[in-house]
Amino acid sequence: MKDLTPDEDVVLLGLLREIVVADGDYSDAERVEIDALRGEMGLSRFAVAMERAKERFTTRAELKEAARAVERPAARRAILRRLLDVAASDGIAPSEDKPLSWLKSVWPDAL
Repeated sequence: MKDLTPDEDVVLLGLLREIVVADGDYSDAERVEIDALRGEMGLSRFAVAMERAKERFTTRAELKEAARAVERPAARRAILRRLLDVAASDGIAPSEDKPLSWLKSVWPDAL
């Protein structure tokens, strides 16, 4: 996560919010994964990116557009891996799999 740009941080956290709320349950396992991410990014960087994600992505279409704009394969891989880790931490629900499957189709080089 250290190699992500500020814009990629925002996309990561926007997508993370989408995955976490997808099944309607913010589980303890997801909380542990997000706490680990916060530790890797640092509190300030995480907070800034989360606030920017909340402000920037008021619709799913805006989030999808931003995800499509992530061009670096290394960033795509890092983001997708982290999203998969969070979703899998408590079992990937069908509602979580839908945005993950979409992302895999948009970022085939991230697999």
